Amino acid sequence: MQSTSNTISKTQKEVEVSLTAEEFLPYLDKAANELSKNLEVQGFRKGHVPRDIVEQKVGSSALYGEAADYAVKDTYLEALKASNGDNSRRTNGVGTPTEASGLAVPEVQVTKLAPGNPFSYKVIFFMPHFEIVKNYRGIAKKAAAGKKSVVVEDREVEETLRWLSKNRKSGKEKDVEINDEFARSVGDFNNLEELKHNIREGIIQEKEKKEKDRVRLKIVKDIAVKSIIDIPEKVIYNEVLKIEDEFKHSIAQMGLEFEDYLSKISAKGGKKTKEEFRDNWKDQAKDRVEMSLILDVVARGEEIEPIPEEIEEESKKILKRFQGVEEAKNSVDPARLRSHVYAILKNEKTLKFLESL
Repeated sequence: MQSTSNTISKTQKEVEVSLTAEEFLPYLDKAANELSKNLEVQGFRKGHVPRDIVEQKVGSSALYGEAADYAVKDTYLEALKASNGDNSRRTNGVGTPTEASGLAVPEVQVTKLAPGNPFSYKVIFFMPHFEIVKNYRGIAKKAAAGKKSVVVEDREVEETLRWLSKNRKSGKEKDVEINDEFARSVGDFNNLEELKHNIREGIIQEKEKKEKDRVRLKIVKDIAVKSIIDIPEKVIYNEVLKIEDEFKHSIAQMGLEFEDYLSKISAKGGKKTKEEFRDNWKDQAKDRVEMSLILDVVARGEEIEPIPEEIEEESKKILKRFQGVEEAKNSVDPARLRSHVYAILKNEKTLKFLESL
């Protein structure tokens, strides 16, 4: 495989890749194998039809197109890394780790695809340009100093008690009296004071989390304002699609499909199209890209990363959510899980570092 790269602009890079006819053959075989799984050819089992017969049945265009897809998916990241060389450890811009993490949006153009010839294609990567402000430590320290103390007022506890009482009332039943007996009926509490204490602790935790999230977002925002950031629209739109997928997954857990959800909103007079949802997510998508850039660069510059034991422990916690070993094996790719856990733990460590300065 040969590859060359060309920087079009700060946010666009072109990588050209070429495979010899021999290097392309394994992808033709893979494509033929996949396509033959849906073919019924007398004398052959599905998935075991020779490549030349598959080509006759589906056509050269379909076979070579499928093979090209496999070849691109298998080689473009390797070509991108090779084109970046020693720049992958830069801390003032976007190096290979950031590009490979999903922020770069690739557009593939096949330039040569014909039987018996080399296979060539080029990928134009749309990626953020980012140069972090030198004094990001000082900015983070100033933002973190604005963290507010959490206070829980008695009325908040009383409001929660009234809400609990209201939700335990059925039909025309009179208001449930809030006393020790009520506390015992709610949960494992000996008296009303224990219930109140539990409610207060819950409110404190909720408020502390909100305040922590607010401070963390301010740290990132303040660093972003002072840094040089240029994010192409294609990158923001790609992040919007990720948010959409997460939203679909969230409502699916409630037994709803996205289209059904849109219909229900329309029925209540709040008609929204898929495009309007996406427009509303653009600011959130931009914030997420900025946070990803900042945390990635800070983590590399400060040499922050989780240790293998931490990754292993967190991975086990996720796997415990499944009913058994077989379900976990069928649902989770181990390499993807480790990569996902690594990213979450690295970001958490980086945020803790910034808020502790």
